Amino acid sequence: MIPKLEAIFAPLSDAKSPGLAVLVRKGGRAVFARGYGVRDLRTLATIDARTNFRLASCTKQFTAMAIMLLAHDGKLRYDENLTEVFPEFPSYGKTITIRNLLNHTSGLQDYETLMEQEERNGRHHRTAETQIQDAQVLALLEKQNSTIFPPGTK
Repeated sequence: MIPKLEAIFAPLSDAKSPGLAVLVRKGGRAVFARGYGVRDLRTLATIDARTNFRLASCTKQFTAMAIMLLAHDGKLRYDENLTEVFPEFPSYGKTITIRNLLNHTSGLQDYETLMEQEERNGRHHRTAETQIQDAQVLALLEKQNSTIFPPGTK
């Protein structure tokens, strides 16, 4: 199996091109973990099995599908509001539904803008090593008291 995997991924990158990491698990254990190409074109630092990728928007479709499966199984409703899922969320979350989140019509403030504001105010300087985590994004949003537009309107 490993030679076949190598044959698939090796041609996709070289020592000077952006690359990828591959992990194959079987029976609960890693049977293949390799990096190909580089993670930084300036330094040509290579990708290995432990390279941390900031996936950001690449995960949206997987998250959406997981939510759809939860809705299909009756564990979540599209019209459920944010405060039903996160009871500690401020009251403005009562107007935001799961459907709004999936459709990108929630009106939630952009967390990257909120991060920049915090950095300008001398709080939380972020680097590649200290990237923001999901719980920290939620905490930033919980500090706000409104959306940037009424949910469902844009």
